[in-house]
Amino acid sequence: MSHHPGNSTDNIMDDRDLWRSVASRLDAMCERDRKEWEPVVETLRERDRMTVQALRLAESGLKMMARNVRRMEEEQARLSGAFRVPIGPIASHHVRMDPQPGSGGCMWIS
Repeated sequence: MSHHPGNSTDNIMDDRDLWRSVASRLDAMCERDRKEWEPVVETLRERDRMTVQALRLAESGLKMMARNVRRMEEEQARLSGAFRVPIGPIASHHVRMDPQPGSGGCMWIS
């Protein structure tokens, strides 16, 4: 509300009406924008949900593959008579490093 010296209270009321009109127009513009952008935002949210779901599935698949690789390594080692030990201060000529992924910080002793 603005007050101009020498103006009547009618002018002050006119200022209030002007600001109400401006506020009403801004509200209408915001509502129009909201209606326009709401479907876009919802589409992006849905894509985010689908991306998170896909990442969880991929992570689960990778964990399962890692378990399978470990099982195959253990079976291969069992059949060859080798056994796994945690990496430690063992002389390197007694140990062959396992080049396979998923060795889990262990070495094969054969």
